[in-house]
Amino acid sequence: MDTIVRVTSDCPCIDFNVADDMIKSHFKSKADYTSNTVKRSFPHGLDIEVFSFEVLEKIHSIAKNKYEREHVTLGIYKRPEMFNINSVKSSLPVFARNIRITVDTIEDYALLCAVYDFLYKKNRFFTSKEIAELFKNKPWLYLINKKVKQKKVFNNLNDELKEAVNVLNSRDLKRAENFIAKNIKK
Repeated sequence: MDTIVRVTSDCPCIDFNVADDMIKSHFKSKADYTSNTVKRSFPHGLDIEVFSFEVLEKIHSIAKNKYEREHVTLGIYKRPEMFNINSVKSSLPVFARNIRITVDTIEDYALLCAVYDFLYKKNRFFTSKEIAELFKNKPWLYLINKKVKQKKVFNNLNDELKEAVNVLNSRDLKRAENFIAKNIKK
């Protein structure tokens, strides 16, 4: 059985210790799908998923639209009645849940530059514990991307477009909002 460990390119601070623990937990639990994002206890940006190629093929075969294929594992964790789902909980301090070290915005990028400036020179393979310690010692880091709203997972493209309009409204981007509003199916 081929096993897939999925990390995304917008999460550049993946901790190899967390990945190892996730893989061990996946095999020990004999799960179809193991994740540290279904019940979030890790900082945003330490996202890891483990599943088999067989599960990926199965979810691909039952996907009804492009949206389900774009969000690769959505169809797995949205169907807990069909799959054995294993959720891994973080051992980091509770305050670490509020850390956001993913790259979706310019603010996220600025924060990651600061994190790398502080940690990379000391240890090229810094861990989530080192990240948590850095934020504990330098709480001003939270301010860099504090206003960024975390992307949500939607059940369909229409709901995602409606949320995009809400985000655009919050940023006063009326021209873009009008364009999207015209393209939402009523």
